[in-house]
Amino acid sequence: MISLVLYALVFVSLIVGSIQYSEQITGGWTEERLADIEVKNITLVIRNDVETFLGQHFADFLPVKYISQVVSGVNYIVKVYVGSSFLHVKIYRHWNDDITLLSLQNGKTYSDPIEPF
Repeated sequence: MISLVLYALVFVSLIVGSIQYSEQITGGWTEERLADIEVKNITLVIRNDVETFLGQHFADFLPVKYISQVVSGVNYIVKVYVGSSFLHVKIYRHWNDDITLLSLQNGKTYSDPIEPF
């Protein structure tokens, strides 16, 4: 009976481990996720770069959703609410925690899917 329970636990842990691993495969993009505190902080770091690039100051700058890709660091594409519309902001975070604005798309809506660009 104990060996059956141990077998079941090992089987479940292998399944859970493979699910977690599949979400972090190098080079693949994740599904859209709600912005967590880490993504919000990363996005706020590049806020000034975004405003400088667009020549605008935004009263609202709220990360809402994102996708990510593990490379030699992590690429993020974040949907950011900026008042009357949304931006898709591509950010690179190196393993040493350097954060860089790579590019952005403006004029997006909440319903526009986040897609790699």
